[in-house]
Amino acid sequence: MNNIKDIQNKEVALRVFKKIVIEIMDKYGKKALVLDEVLKMESMTRAKELITNHFREYITISIMGGTRFNWHLFFEEHLAPELRVEKNVLLKNGRRVDVLRYDPQINIRTEKVTPKPETTREKPVSPSPLREFIKAKEATATSDSYSSERIKETTYESRNQGSGINTKLKKIIEELNKGLYEKERSIRLTLLAVLAGESTFMLGEPGTAKSLVARRISEAFENPERADEIKFFDYLMNQFSTPEEIFGPVSIQELKSDRYIRKTEKYLPKAQFAFLDEIWKANPAIQNALLTILNEKIFRNGAQVEKVPLIGFMSASNELPAQDQGLEAIFDRFLVRILERPISDNSKFRAMISAGNTMTSVSTKLSKNDIQQILDRADSVEISEECYKIIEAIRKIITTKNEQITDENEKYLVSDRRWKKIAHLMRVSAYCNGRHKTDIMDATLIADCIWNTEEQENESCQIVAEAIKLYGVKCSANTDILKDSVSKFEQDIDSSFYKKVTGKKEKIVVISNRQYYEVKDSYNNRTHLIACHSHKDYYGSKKCYYFIDTPQQSQPSEINLNYYKDLKKYDDGYGREYQIQMENTAPRLVKRNDLSEQVWEASANDFNKRAAGIESQINEAIKQVDNEIEEMKIRMNNLFADVEYFSDIILQEHIQVKTKLSGTLNDLKKQMKRYEPAGSVKVETVRVNIVGRKIINDDDE
Repeated sequence: MNNIKDIQNKEVALRVFKKIVIEIMDKYGKKALVLDEVLKMESMTRAKELITNHFREYITISIMGGTRFNWHLFFEEHLAPELRVEKNVLLKNGRRVDVLRYDPQINIRTEKVTPKPETTREKPVSPSPLREFIKAKEATATSDSYSSERIKETTYESRNQGSGINTKLKKIIEELNKGLYEKERSIRLTLLAVLAGESTFMLGEPGTAKSLVARRISEAFENPERADEIKFFDYLMNQFSTPEEIFGPVSIQELKSDRYIRKTEKYLPKAQFAFLDEIWKANPAIQNALLTILNEKIFRNGAQVEKVPLIGFMSASNELPAQDQGLEAIFDRFLVRILERPISDNSKFRAMISAGNTMTSVSTKLSKNDIQQILDRADSVEISEECYKIIEAIRKIITTKNEQITDENEKYLVSDRRWKKIAHLMRVSAYCNGRHKTDIMDATLIADCIWNTEEQENESCQIVAEAIKLYGVKCSANTDILKDSVSKFEQDIDSSFYKKVTGKKEKIVVISNRQYYEVKDSYNNRTHLIACHSHKDYYGSKKCYYFIDTPQQSQPSEINLNYYKDLKKYDDGYGREYQIQMENTAPRLVKRNDLSEQVWEASANDFNKRAAGIESQINEAIKQVDNEIEEMKIRMNNLFADVEYFSDIILQEHIQVKTKLSGTLNDLKKQMKRYEPAGSVKVETVRVNIVGRKIINDDDE
């Protein structure tokens, strides 16, 4: 193994790595080991380096920066089922870890490996998303005529090609955005629509680069092979535009023979890409011909039917189609809708006006075969259950909103045909991102397909966000159990170190215009006053409770209180410590028990051990949430979706859970301080001068 770093063949690298892993499993005689521990072993150091060098497609960059190698996906796609990773396994000590399982059901080839051509490499088992789909099919006892092995083989092949397309599209999108400012969203959505065979409508003021985006998109594709075809056709429509300007003039020569034939060369019927500006100014004759082209990719030229080589159709306008003008049918054909706005960032605006020529060449090109492959492979992509639920939630939200809207022109109109096209768009997105199943990021694209008015454009994102919150990614960590553990820990501290001094509140007392709870001592019937005021110190204003132990006299005298900031703890001047605790929104007073030093120390040690266990569980839960967040950040890497907008929404539950866990951890540490020696907490003296006193009945509260 001395020459392991010299291995250049990807297949050999995979075999060597697999052999080392199996040797480790055999050495320990285990069928399951913690994945992190296996990867950290000394014998794995050079083997890991070998894999990360040869399989760089598994290196991902997180949103927060930094890189990581996705070992889970690597094992699932290249070494399963013999070596597979089981995530979040609960150990006896309460830890949750990822476990590498070894199932030697397949004959292990331990002989010396020799390089083989890449074309003969073995096809590993398909990724876990497809296996989940197969299991779901078997569980529901559907009459699927395809065997699992055939599905796995087909999907793996799709995965490989999808990954190649993904890399190619990344380069193309990067090149398309060069020299453009704040047009990233327009570029990716328009490109996706073209790949899915759908049309795009751009709404925006004049001069917002709508035609430039359309022309840029056409540059990402290879030139036509046929001499009679053209790459790009564009035209600015007006109310006087005629079909001749779009589809070509009528042939005079053919008219002499009583044939009405247009000369379509150099016009839209011979174009791979078309862009019509001010689309709604087209007359009915143009609109009818466009419908046929968009629906069937054919143009009726007299008695002839010409096949249109159209790959992408884009349109634009600075207004929406007028109502009751028969434009609804053609507007419905534009699946993807983009609202173009002027540049908002001042620095980008400066860069734009100081830049030179905005047209740049795109070196990476897509061929017709690439497009056909995408369309063919996308048909086999499964729509995930979470996407089904999100779609159903969006439909329900839209239905509810439409019931509340009185103006028919302001209602959401999403036909069944449109939903079918949306599902196809999601499948194309999933395949181009190297997946066999749609996921939550593909579902976010729905926001760009359901709006009909400018007001709905922004609201559609909120509708999708609301559906994602209902049926999107859920956090697996359970905060309630840990919170209950801390609450029980607090109760046991009370019973072990403190005794209750005050009973229920009886009245509210006003002293110097401040209100106090008046409570009776449960043991000797003495009166105590408890109030909450703002206390200002070096760190600013803080809310704290003031405790006044009043003697049984009508006019209390001035008293001193020793106040412990961190714990809201008080010393009455005689070494007796008190704390204010809230109980059903009313405070109660608890006092330290008079325990011997030895008993106190022993009890504290027991509680510290118990607290350490709870703290470990909380930290493990936080780590689990962090791992899920990192995995979601990887999943959110989507070429076409608005990751920046939807990332906080998708991760909202995880962020909230992590915040709760951090709060629970802080509560635990505060409880631990409660049985520390008094000298370990900073003390300050608060002077309270009590003057007039007025009693308020409970009914006045």
